Amino acid sequence: MASGKPEELEEIWVLFVDDDPMQLLLVKPLIESYDPLIHVDTLSDPRKVVEAVQRFDYDCVVSEYIIGVSHGINVFKAVKNVKPIPTVLYTSKDYDEVAKVAQMSDINGYIMKLKDPKYYPALIRFIREIVKRYRNYNPKRRYKNDPMTSWQMKKYEIMRTSYSEPVS
Repeated sequence: MASGKPEELEEIWVLFVDDDPMQLLLVKPLIESYDPLIHVDTLSDPRKVVEAVQRFDYDCVVSEYIIGVSHGINVFKAVKNVKPIPTVLYTSKDYDEVAKVAQMSDINGYIMKLKDPKYYPALIRFIREIVKRYRNYNPKRRYKNDPMTSWQMKKYEIMRTSYSEPVS
């Protein structure tokens, strides 16, 4: 691992792209409350994703499959032309359709859009696994983002002890 910390203690910066304003309002606080070491920035305009990735050292980009008139796949192609970071499709589309597109594209994974907040830990685990694989594959990658502060570590420890898995 790049930072030498156990992967469950590593911070992750995620750019989340969706044209649904309600999804954007929910995703950031829900993910960050379940896992305080995952920091989420949101965008509704897919045309601004490349600029955001150039400005900040994100660990992963998560995008809806269809964003307005654009496709998440096109967003990912543009991102990977700038930086080879993990990309995840987050969609309500049929898995078979998305699987075919994913196999033909350079995306790192896809997961169904979550309607119930109790399932957000599954999305968090998925993002963490994708980023962990990327970091293990690219061990010399250096992160420009600041290391975790002591108060963030304390918050993480408190949240981790109160965290419970959702019942399926």
